Amino acid sequence: MIVFQVFNSIILPIAIIVAIGSVLKLWKKTPSDGISQTVLYIFSPALVFTGIGSSSMPLGKISEIVFFTLLLTIIMFVISRIISLMLKLDDATKSAFILCVIFMNSGNLGLSLVLLTFGQQALDQSLVFFSTQAMLNSTIGIYIASRGTQGIPESLKAVAKQPLLYAAILGFVVNALGITPIEPLQKSTKMLAEATIPCMLIVLGFQLSNQIRINNLGTILIAVFLRLVVCTLVSIPLLQMFGFSDISRNAILIQASTPPAVVITILTNEFNSRPDFAANTVVIGTLLGLPTLTGLLAILSN
Repeated sequence: MIVFQVFNSIILPIAIIVAIGSVLKLWKKTPSDGISQTVLYIFSPALVFTGIGSSSMPLGKISEIVFFTLLLTIIMFVISRIISLMLKLDDATKSAFILCVIFMNSGNLGLSLVLLTFGQQALDQSLVFFSTQAMLNSTIGIYIASRGTQGIPESLKAVAKQPLLYAAILGFVVNALGITPIEPLQKSTKMLAEATIPCMLIVLGFQLSNQIRINNLGTILIAVFLRLVVCTLVSIPLLQMFGFSDISRNAILIQASTPPAVVITILTNEFNSRPDFAANTVVIGTLLGLPTLTGLLAILSN
């Protein structure tokens, strides 16, 4: 029953939106840069600000989830960095490889899976995990992506220019101080936030429509294995160490076990760090992630 629910309620709607993006790209030859930049600079900051600023969780619990996310990211970065050096990848491919390993699809896929499996009560924790990942995307992710083609000073400048970082900081300030934004601002950011996930999937469809031949398949499969299997195995003892409740632990574990994030295709496209490798890894990771996530959901549901 859970297999049908996951496919019918989550996988199929996502696949339809991605397919619409691919068809539009192939039919109208629509450039992908415009919508990619719109997601990166407008929609994603609105989603992060709304997710963090409106969370009702105690600050102590929010801090625990943030620290767990940081620690997991550091561990997976070290692992992926070592593997990329062993594979002797060029700088651009190395950046894309690391991004695909450390950043998971905790938003459109992860949040949907958590909501379907555990309901609204688990969504607050998942929003904090996703928002922290999004903040890391806008800092570490952009630095890694730009380092594939730029020097350190240029990479740091690229990070400083990203509004998503400031949206996350502002969201934490609003939440900590209990500030309620004025109604027009609340409504506008909420509308933008709600549009983020569909637009990310459209961007993925755009990217996939460009990928006719898959190169570096062995390297892609290694990245997918690290993302789907190794990260899950690393997350389990970390979650136990932090002592989260059952529902929090299971919700975060689902998110940590999702395929590579769609936003990676946007970052690599923006900084020209092997967007073809990133897009192929995202789609192969998503396809291979369906059975692994289904098995994990079946275990956690019992």
